[in-house]
Amino acid sequence: MKKTIQNIAAVVLLGSTMSLASCGDFLEKQPSNELTEDKTYGNWSMFEYFHNDTYNFLRHGALRIGNSWLDSATDLAETSYSNGGTRTSFNIGNYYAGGGADELTTTWESRYRGIRKCNRVITGIDRVPFDITKTEEENLALRRTMVAEARAFRAYFYWEMFLRYGPIPIIKEVLDPEEDMITPYTKRPTVKEYVVDFILNELKEAEPDMLPYEEAFVSTKSGRLSQPMARALASRIKLYMASPRYAAQSGITWQDAADAAKSFIED
Repeated sequence: MKKTIQNIAAVVLLGSTMSLASCGDFLEKQPSNELTEDKTYGNWSMFEYFHNDTYNFLRHGALRIGNSWLDSATDLAETSYSNGGTRTSFNIGNYYAGGGADELTTTWESRYRGIRKCNRVITGIDRVPFDITKTEEENLALRRTMVAEARAFRAYFYWEMFLRYGPIPIIKEVLDPEEDMITPYTKRPTVKEYVVDFILNELKEAEPDMLPYEEAFVSTKSGRLSQPMARALASRIKLYMASPRYAAQSGITWQDAADAAKSFIED
């Protein structure tokens, strides 16, 4: 009888072990809703969704600074909200106040995430299979446009960082968290290297492959980055760089800024 009980216990123990092992295997399965790198680069539609998500990094002025409008941080407007971010940070010069954090301190993290996404598109697009619903010519044109958009996005994100932190390390590749991500990026570039040689050059080279005005403002593509947007951003940047604050470092003159604005208006 005792032996029989021991045998039964052994069988139950074995079954429990097998169940736990099976449960462990089940729990170790990759979640079906997780976007892995293989999924991202393995299908054109998925990669396109991944790229289009970059638009979510764009921000508007409504309630942007601790429930204050962006214009309230300038002399254009004043917020009536006593606890608004502009009153507790910008308007009194307290640039580390919590109310202004989204605009001042968290920009570093969000812009670099956007830059990483752009770098993944630019460096990884050649791994993605063609869209089988399009011709080879259409596929190549679509890829050129996507890379141009990513370069324009990246230039804009770096410009946003410059407005808050000055010239910062320029990263054009996808960093590996397991490798040294600090040592190669400890030196600030000059204003000319950062703004003129990189940002303005990126916009200039990306513009020809971006959507022209006629395509970018039809209903199916409304809101997409376009050639006029790249030119407008370049014009705004040159206006800053021509000011006495930066002219000596950038080499850009008021005439350069005027020519850029005229080019945007006329073309």
